[in-house]
Amino acid sequence: MKQFPWIKSRTTLTKHFNRLKKLGLVVTSNYNKAGFDKTIWYSIDYRKLQLFSDEFEKSLSTAENDCEQSIDQNLYNECSEVEQRIDQKLNNGLTRNCTTNTRDYTETSPETTTENNMSGTKPDESIPFKEIIEYLNEKTDNSYKPSAEGHKKFIRARWKEKNTLDDFKAVIDYKASEWMGTKMESYLRPKTLFATGNFDNYLAAAKKELKANGQENSLFANQWHPQNDDDLPF
Repeated sequence: MKQFPWIKSRTTLTKHFNRLKKLGLVVTSNYNKAGFDKTIWYSIDYRKLQLFSDEFEKSLSTAENDCEQSIDQNLYNECSEVEQRIDQKLNNGLTRNCTTNTRDYTETSPETTTENNMSGTKPDESIPFKEIIEYLNEKTDNSYKPSAEGHKKFIRARWKEKNTLDDFKAVIDYKASEWMGTKMESYLRPKTLFATGNFDNYLAAAKKELKANGQENSLFANQWHPQNDDDLPF
């Protein structure tokens, strides 16, 4: 752990080494003369590292373009919603100014009254902003504030699309395992992970990986099981 001061826990360090081995960037073996000596030897495959680096540079450029397109799409959607609200208010105003002998009486019943009272409650009370942001901070070593409206608006939008707390955790785990320790680590933030389009794509990829690993019914975060101490490089 002393060699990796930026990593906060032994579990996180083990996860990173397992991923490096899975990618073929780190090669392990046992070259000990004594049979009882289970010390694992580690080496870097520099040929694969170069290939991986070249491929990553290409994917980084593509990811940056995707992020820009996603931001543009969000702005377009917000502008469209504002235009629709303005048109609706204008139409309502014209309707009220027209002379008519008809009057609209809305039927009032206990059911409608209860429904209206429920709609008057704070809609954010059912959204686990705190759990989602704290989970993101835990997985990415960040300190985002759950109360920040800039974060809450993305969570609120995805929650209204019927996504669950487990879905948010799956996206966080999937992208954290992919971007932590890379140039993309700075994008592990609410406005990127939970943006329109990004969230659905990341969630689909996370579920696909879980299914490939036979873990489609569990949280993505649980896919990293504790390893034997013999597998650690210290």
